[in-house]
Amino acid sequence: MNDLKKNMEKVKVVDEAMKQTGIDKELNKQQQSITKMGTLMGANPVNLMTGFLNQNQTAKAEAENPMPKIEELDPLKKKIIEMLCEGTGTNICDSGGAYGRNWQRNRSRDFENEPAANVEIWSDSVSVTYNIYHYLKNFLEINRDSEALHEQFMEFSNEPDNKDESWLTNMEDFIKKITEVFEYNGLVNTYNYESILGQVLQYGIFGYDGELYIILQIHGGCDVRGGYTDPYIFQLLEHDYFMIAQTNVDCHCDKCEGAWYSDDSGYNWYGSNSEDDLEWEPNQDEKVVYHKDCGGKISFSVMEDF
Repeated sequence: MNDLKKNMEKVKVVDEAMKQTGIDKELNKQQQSITKMGTLMGANPVNLMTGFLNQNQTAKAEAENPMPKIEELDPLKKKIIEMLCEGTGTNICDSGGAYGRNWQRNRSRDFENEPAANVEIWSDSVSVTYNIYHYLKNFLEINRDSEALHEQFMEFSNEPDNKDESWLTNMEDFIKKITEVFEYNGLVNTYNYESILGQVLQYGIFGYDGELYIILQIHGGCDVRGGYTDPYIFQLLEHDYFMIAQTNVDCHCDKCEGAWYSDDSGYNWYGSNSEDDLEWEPNQDEKVVYHKDCGGKISFSVMEDF
């Protein structure tokens, strides 16, 4: 009885707090009633309100950025686009409301016609990123074997002991259960090291029946701690180049024909056909990088073939 009285007082406090903060304008009547009833029964009202606010914010973001109709017929390209456009939710505590989220921006993009290398030029520096769509389509494959493995993974994830686990846990446990040939080194999150990839990936690579496969999530949110797509299994065409391409950039001067490469995401450059150090002059207004020695224009590229 004492607990009930305390909770009734909490309901009054919650009701007043919602009015003073304007949350009552953000939640519909049903959500407000559930919050009060939950508080009366001993639930945490902050968790209830946060959940409803996230839910409403996600619905608004989905309405403002509807899922595009994907015309692509190639199964690999189509799946990558679907993952890049997959709604991974919103959270009132992230900065996506101010800066947008990857999945929202991706729904208005024309991936196939975008360049593989995205070059940003400032007055004193140059940044090159690898378009994540082109990166994935260059190194992955979908076939009957990969689709069969994905079905096995989904069945595994829906087993009674696994259905309440996170995707991350099920990914790791599935790989440990099925892996062979290739040494499994745990799950990788590309946010944890320097790379030129345009979006963060989370994945595990494993061997099965003499081939390499990857179980992959794409980060579609804003805060890297959450907002990942559902996992999907692809065949991995070449492991070493898949890794090398995450950090390798090439550049070429159209006048002197000098060529350089970087194997650390553009921090250091080495001559491919020249012993001269690379010195450039970025022109932010013209969006051009000039070779300091000869005045030629420098172009940049990423690894697309292997």
